[in-house]
Amino acid sequence: MCFGTLVLGRIRANLSPAEGARAIRRGLELGVNFIDTAAAYGTYQQVRLGLDGGHDEVIVASKSRACTYDAMRLAVKEALRKMNLACIGIFLLHLVRSKEDLLGREDALKCLVDLRNDGAVEAIEVSSHSPHGVRAALDYDEVDIVFPIVNKCGLGIVQGTLDEIL
Repeated sequence: MCFGTLVLGRIRANLSPAEGARAIRRGLELGVNFIDTAAAYGTYQQVRLGLDGGHDEVIVASKSRACTYDAMRLAVKEALRKMNLACIGIFLLHLVRSKEDLLGREDALKCLVDLRNDGAVEAIEVSSHSPHGVRAALDYDEVDIVFPIVNKCGLGIVQGTLDEIL
């Protein structure tokens, strides 16, 4: 069960680190074993505090829209440092729109591969709101997980339909 932290941060509820950590700990008590976050959400400190006391079985995922090797490396290192993690379970190359977009971000993907080989990242994911981005990600053996936006109404899908993204 996943706890998406976007709602805790500055984009939505703007909870303090202590309040956000309390919500995360309550989620863990209720069976959450997967936490989704991002630097853009402003919730790394909340996640760090929420995981204090040992929750090694919890998978943490974060993401970046970085295009370059150095920018992706910085994004991953920041996530590790701010959440006090030795390794991030899943790191996403976020919101890939098309084959051309993914081609333009191959250096960032290469960085994730290197970080996976070094043990800083367990799995590499590509997320997309577009059928074109999903299909592009399927062409890369380096990608462990492809994450399309899917819901019964097709909300949030761009440049295509629910049927095309499935």
